[in-house]
Amino acid sequence: MGAAYPRAAPVNHEAHDRALLDLLRTCESTSDIAPLPVLPGPDWLHVARRAIRLGVAPLLLARIIAADFPPLEIPGEARQLLSECHLRNALRNMRLYARLADVLRAFAHDGIAAIVLKGAFLARNVYADPALRSMGDVDLLVQRSALARSERTLVQMGFAPDTRPSWAEQTASGHELYPFELDDLIVEVHWAIEDDESPFAINTEGLWQRARALEISGVPALALAPEDLLLHLCLHASYNHGWLPFGNGLRPFCDIAATIKHYGSGFGWHDFVSRARSWGTGNGVWLSLAVASDLIGAQVPGPVLAQLAPIRHGGEWRTLACELAFGTHYDDMIEILPALGPVWLTKQWPHLSTAARLLAQLLPGRRALSTAYPSLAARPAPLAHLTRWKDLLADCLRLMPPRRPTAYALVRREQSRLALLGWLESSGPN
Repeated sequence: MGAAYPRAAPVNHEAHDRALLDLLRTCESTSDIAPLPVLPGPDWLHVARRAIRLGVAPLLLARIIAADFPPLEIPGEARQLLSECHLRNALRNMRLYARLADVLRAFAHDGIAAIVLKGAFLARNVYADPALRSMGDVDLLVQRSALARSERTLVQMGFAPDTRPSWAEQTASGHELYPFELDDLIVEVHWAIEDDESPFAINTEGLWQRARALEISGVPALALAPEDLLLHLCLHASYNHGWLPFGNGLRPFCDIAATIKHYGSGFGWHDFVSRARSWGTGNGVWLSLAVASDLIGAQVPGPVLAQLAPIRHGGEWRTLACELAFGTHYDDMIEILPALGPVWLTKQWPHLSTAARLLAQLLPGRRALSTAYPSLAARPAPLAHLTRWKDLLADCLRLMPPRRPTAYALVRREQSRLALLGWLESSGPN
């Protein structure tokens, strides 16, 4: 169990978030380090906890150390919380890179080319210290023709494959195999950076043609070209394969800011804008860059934002994106509406017809029922469906405005989120 902290008095979340953003912004700013925000000791502990939840605790600690803030200004408990998080991340990343080197070496032996995506590339090649970027797994891009060999190689290394459908069944849609796990490392093998059925026109072959050579722990591998890397980060932050957009806290925006800073004047902004448009990802790319600039101070050239800027809806989507990144909307959906929420938050839900939505809620398939009610998996389907209907009724009662205004407001925000998804999927800056 984690450390138990005494319940604090009501706090001003706005002040804490402003302090956290001020600290993170100076990590990317080219100007002098700004003064330390003035907060009471207990408030600094809340800032540290917010940084952990939003995925930026190691970066916050680095900012504090770089500024050489006197220990008395930030209480020891807050520093200790951040230091423990940084140390755990550093140790985990060391083990992860050692295991990743083994995977890349085995792939090379079996003739499998692999592009290292997102965190595993960023931590070593973009951030000043690998411990500054947390990683939950390793993402590798391979050619579709190499999927079977990739699966076989990982299994031979001792990675446990998921019990769900094999690669041949999965490649009908989606963009990745189900995860492979060994010890504390999870490897996800992708054949594309976005689902095959997505509305975007991403040229995967072009990613391979522009890929650059690099080494991970002395083992040769490949990385996306800088412009493709930033496009991937923007698309993942804003769209996330159509599932929980802007749901990964502040870390994606820090990745965007750090990438822009790392490549500096050598970055090909003209190619970046042209590719964003040709892929049909202009809306999401613009929104990700705009929010990264607003929150983290990402050094995005003004003309780039102007070229990608939509004609309508810009301001309201910026506000909603910040609310989703900072808030607890997705957690609240599952906690407050435990029957309706998980179904609404699936990738398929926005694209279902009204009849299909009713069917998904009232008569979900056996697999969906088993996932929602593990204890009833071996029972007859009618029993699970009766339980499901009882839970749906309870959620509907929670939505009655006089009884639960919070739930009603939550649904309104969810409707806005679904509208945002539709806007992100529309091609071009319209």
